[in-house]
Amino acid sequence: MIIKFDVESDLYRQIENLVKEGKYQDIIQFIKIATVNQLEEEKSGTLPSEVDDGFPISGTIKPKSDVFIDFDSRKTTLTNLQFEKSEIERKDKDFIWSFYNRFFPVKIAIFSLAALVTPEKPWYDLEEWKENAAIAAQGWYKVLREFELENDVKMHQRITIGLPTHNFELTRVKKKSEKIKLQKKIESSKNRFVNQFVGRFNKKNETMEGACFSMNLISVKFSGNRCLISLTKLGKKFALLENPLFKKDFTKVFSNDEVKLIYNEMISKFITEQQIIKDVIQELKQKTLTSDQIQDIFTGYKKLIFEYTSDKPEELDEKQKKDKIIQARVATMGRLSELKIVDWEVINSISHYSINKEKRTLLDI
Repeated sequence: MIIKFDVESDLYRQIENLVKEGKYQDIIQFIKIATVNQLEEEKSGTLPSEVDDGFPISGTIKPKSDVFIDFDSRKTTLTNLQFEKSEIERKDKDFIWSFYNRFFPVKIAIFSLAALVTPEKPWYDLEEWKENAAIAAQGWYKVLREFELENDVKMHQRITIGLPTHNFELTRVKKKSEKIKLQKKIESSKNRFVNQFVGRFNKKNETMEGACFSMNLISVKFSGNRCLISLTKLGKKFALLENPLFKKDFTKVFSNDEVKLIYNEMISKFITEQQIIKDVIQELKQKTLTSDQIQDIFTGYKKLIFEYTSDKPEELDEKQKKDKIIQARVATMGRLSELKIVDWEVINSISHYSINKEKRTLLDI
């Protein structure tokens, strides 16, 4: 049911300020919580201690704010979604770009699109999707960052990597100069997320860019000056797989079904990336490797890495070449750690990697 009502400008500004301070995900969440609180007060004279966007929070870990999703209702909507051919075809690529350093931001972007499209209207405006995805991703950043802070999660194990920073971080700094600097970081992280993970249309080259398109999860078509987006068959399949974080299980980022799909159907579309991963796994079957030892494996593919990451690979100096290989290694190993295919431990500031036995059996690798 849709209810429209007028709010005095002063009250509206106060609500906006609360949202900017990070106390609420958006104005809609504020209204929902305020409504639930008032109903509870009318019934019992007390306020609920925890509200989850209309749903009570359950489980052992209880974040202070929430973006948890009614997965079942969205799953029903997606079931009958049909697919149309994209007007821009995805080209085969050798590597997953190092800036796509995690898969969970892609999951949020795809799931937010799945919440917007319907069988009757399978195409959605790109710019509106980007804004919706950014709101969802910033909400998830807040929930997960609070969990990380409360549980002293190590930097290399953070789930928030790749997500746009939430305004609540502003409450953790005091100096005005630090707030200004952080505000710029918040804005730039949002722009990075919507352009690199969600996607953007490159008018100059008439191509679609971004992780979702690169991984063959979205289709593109045009209506006048509008760029419209829908899910591909693989995108729908990825969206339909239930994610443990959506159910408040913070012990892992992806379910086993998601890991299998990402490894077998998404990573496999990047031929050289897949081969490097196979080489890494083969070595890890024998022993634990440090980051330097992993670096040696990537160095064996340096020519392809330079060609893929630079317009003029022949002009790269030695430092730039080393940096390119490090970037490729850090991104790939970060994604493998996120999927729990490898276990990543830092000892005396040195990274050590080992094969995860459960995922080795799951993927038969």
